[in-house]
Amino acid sequence: MPYEYLKPKSLEETIKETEGRIRYQDRFMDFLVQPFVTPLYLGLSRAVYKEIRCSGLENLDEIKKSRCAVITYNHMIDYDAVEIVCRLFKAGIHPASVSYQDLFYKSSKALRWLVEGAGAFPVFNNEERFERTKLENFYNQFLAYLSLRRPVTIAINGEITRERRFPKPRNGLAHVLLNAPEKIHVSASEIKIMPVGVALIAKMNEYNKVFFDEKHYRNLVVRAVAAFSMLYKKSSLYLSFGKPFTLESALKNFSAESEREARNLLSAEIMKGIKNEISTVWKEFDLEKRYNVSSADYLKEE
Repeated sequence: MPYEYLKPKSLEETIKETEGRIRYQDRFMDFLVQPFVTPLYLGLSRAVYKEIRCSGLENLDEIKKSRCAVITYNHMIDYDAVEIVCRLFKAGIHPASVSYQDLFYKSSKALRWLVEGAGAFPVFNNEERFERTKLENFYNQFLAYLSLRRPVTIAINGEITRERRFPKPRNGLAHVLLNAPEKIHVSASEIKIMPVGVALIAKMNEYNKVFFDEKHYRNLVVRAVAAFSMLYKKSSLYLSFGKPFTLESALKNFSAESEREARNLLSAEIMKGIKNEISTVWKEFDLEKRYNVSSADYLKEE
């Protein structure tokens, strides 16, 4: 059954509903996704990308042992998100992906039903962000998974979370994360945040024309195949799973004059801190410094 965002729900109701979903989700992951889907995707990605490099995988062990874990990444396109999640599956981590997806338009109801109905990911339709009830339910999903000790992935520069799209911090996932200790009754020291750096080196103009041209490529599968063909051996993906840090450490340098002002200030500062952590990780992929080759030369036709 797909996630229902229309009906107002308390956090307690959402947690109870999510408990049942997790039992099904674990079976779905263990018997289908992990043994079949993940190896298939990782095999296809190796066929498409010129090169894939991944570092910091040892940090996944620390996340596995955490009471609560939030895995953040600087989302670029849907494929890098899938790559990250597949790496987590391979490491034996079954994360909830809290993000709204451009793929889930009205024309893709079947895909959305499959993904949500299988209990794999709570997703949020791009068009649903304007309705407060749906937004609150979406945020409650995030808190429910943390409460139930389920690692959560967040694309922090998706439209819901990037700073330029929510000047009032109370509207973003950063603020929800700030309030998580109080809402789910854990200490800030128990919430671990692990940044993942993503660098995709590719010629994206033609890819975007194909993948987002609904006029000529209405079928999602056809568009995906055409886009993969366009990328074939012309792109490289670099991932780095950074060292986890606690929410408490992100907060420790800030003091509050008043609770409300502190919350607004801290949620913006937390977001800034997380983005700085990711930026540090992402800098590892400076091609010119690390690989002694310019981006322009790297993308030249062979």
